[in-house]
Amino acid sequence: MSYYDLQTSARYVQCSNALKEIKRYTFGMGTRFLAVTSCRHVNDYVYSTIRKSYESTCEEMLMPEIAGSNFRYNRQIAQAKRFDEMNVKTTVEFEDYGGCEITMERVEHLVKRINEEKFDCIIGVGGGKALDFARAAAYFTGVRCVLVPTMASTNASASPLCVIYSEDGSRQVACYYLPNYQDLVLADTSMLIQAPAKGFAAGIGDQMCTYLEVFYTNELMGSMNEFPELSWDVIEKSCELFLTQGKKAYEDAKAGIISHEYENVLSQVLFSNSHMRAAACSGFAHLLAKAMVLFPDVNKNVMHGAQVAWAIIPMKIHQGKPKEDIYRYIGWCRDLEMPLTFEELGMGEAGETELLQACREICAGPTAELPYTPEVLAECMLRAQETVKEYLRENR
Repeated sequence: MSYYDLQTSARYVQCSNALKEIKRYTFGMGTRFLAVTSCRHVNDYVYSTIRKSYESTCEEMLMPEIAGSNFRYNRQIAQAKRFDEMNVKTTVEFEDYGGCEITMERVEHLVKRINEEKFDCIIGVGGGKALDFARAAAYFTGVRCVLVPTMASTNASASPLCVIYSEDGSRQVACYYLPNYQDLVLADTSMLIQAPAKGFAAGIGDQMCTYLEVFYTNELMGSMNEFPELSWDVIEKSCELFLTQGKKAYEDAKAGIISHEYENVLSQVLFSNSHMRAAACSGFAHLLAKAMVLFPDVNKNVMHGAQVAWAIIPMKIHQGKPKEDIYRYIGWCRDLEMPLTFEELGMGEAGETELLQACREICAGPTAELPYTPEVLAECMLRAQETVKEYLRENR
């Protein structure tokens, strides 16, 4: 291990009604807060809860019943009283981007408002786009950054990356990395459980894909020994958690039940494990997803997490994984009701010519980090389609 750089979000909080205490959790990050929202399905809850939190004392918003099951919360009770004694006045304002694509023009508008009105901290509340808006604004202004995901459809809250798109959302035009990770990720399970379960399945797929890509990319690059063995043990254990608890967590999400399995899996999606962040890099499945979205119906109808979850099947084929391993993974995707065939993905009856054209557009040639050719990518996609259809015939 000659070089090791482990970074992750400074703080992750997960519990029911956690948003009530956002004033306390952001204490010390400034006095003027701007909440950027894109969370239409829970807008009323988000706006009223955040306003009430900043207008109340920290002690008024405490949930002392938590201390009965987790003694650590007693520290939070003491902290709230201490913060209130300081009598720091804080304000919060809002900017809504519901239904909007994250474009450079909108980011520039947000940056201008932050600079002119002298906000100290930006709070992104919503899905992946709201979190990207917050990170992009923090990147260009240097203000503190807090993320409040309202759905777990991606593992975006665990990343320092913000992606900027074209107005129609069909192309990435830029991406930026925060110099340091966000200061806080606040996961309110009472809000997250209200999100469509289909999105939760996509989030599980996105995180599982990231774990599996980390393994394979480092295997190809011969860099497994650059990281502590504990890192690989933790990632392997995390994958097994998804495989054994993912179905139950998804079923509970559909039923609106905050179960032990739901909370286990949710924390992996929204925070992931820090050991993985040290070894994470671009991988096979995320590269393939860039080719897949060139088929218009994929981008319109299939969430990113479901795209990359499917792309693990051709990745496993490229790895030379045994049939039983690939079948187990396909079955797991099926349990989460994710698309499995070209037709379900929105790629129709795409053949070798169409796939090769898409792969050439996103991967002109192999690189040290991504040693795949367009021809190999397209071939693996075709073999994945055949393998899935074979699995479905055998498991009707």
